[in-house]
Amino acid sequence: MFKFMVLWIGTLLFFMASANHASVPQVVVTIKPIHALVSGVMDGVGTPHLLLSGGESPHSYSLRPSQIRRLHAATLVIWVGPTVEIFLDKTLTTLSDKTQILRLIDEPGLNLLKIRKGKVWESHHHHEHHDSEFKIDPHIWLSPDNAKVIVQTIAQTLREINANNAVRYTTNATRLVKQIEQLDQTLKQQLVSIKDFPYLVFHDGYQYFEHHYGLKTRGAVTLSPETRPSVKHLRQLRAR
Repeated sequence: MFKFMVLWIGTLLFFMASANHASVPQVVVTIKPIHALVSGVMDGVGTPHLLLSGGESPHSYSLRPSQIRRLHAATLVIWVGPTVEIFLDKTLTTLSDKTQILRLIDEPGLNLLKIRKGKVWESHHHHEHHDSEFKIDPHIWLSPDNAKVIVQTIAQTLREINANNAVRYTTNATRLVKQIEQLDQTLKQQLVSIKDFPYLVFHDGYQYFEHHYGLKTRGAVTLSPETRPSVKHLRQLRAR
């Protein structure tokens, strides 16, 4: 009788653990900064899968077959949008209706800035496109205010998909927003002494950070790391 009870309890615990695992949404996130925010919201529930480890360029990446299978098996795919993850745009159209797609750049509440052009900024984008979304600087996560909007959006999406863990997502999101606010205050204190110090950047990817903290960028070598700057542009930068 005792052996039977042990076997029965063990079997019950196994099925309870399996059911709990199955209830955790399979989340795929494209790039590291967004993955960090998603991981914070999912802390204690599950671990989102990172598609690009960080050494690859999202502008020119090619998906491996295993990554395509991972996307098709996902409950939720989180990306910024086609201005960043150019390689993903067509693949997402092949996913089934069972996979929810969260395109962050479309979310309301974000402070969106236009791509800088002309003079000491390269005057063209490496992907010519007439859609208005390609006129927006996509590095939205570098604004603390935007990061907080992204965290709340992720939490709300996960609550809708996985109601069993809604309280955990809400708690994690609240904690993460407070951490972002604390970091924001620390950075303001650290950067105040150099706010008027002019500088150049290689890649114009930090506009949201500069705008939030009032920094004085004077130009960029290139708009995109994949684009070779023109001779005329380099002359303008040297003169600057």
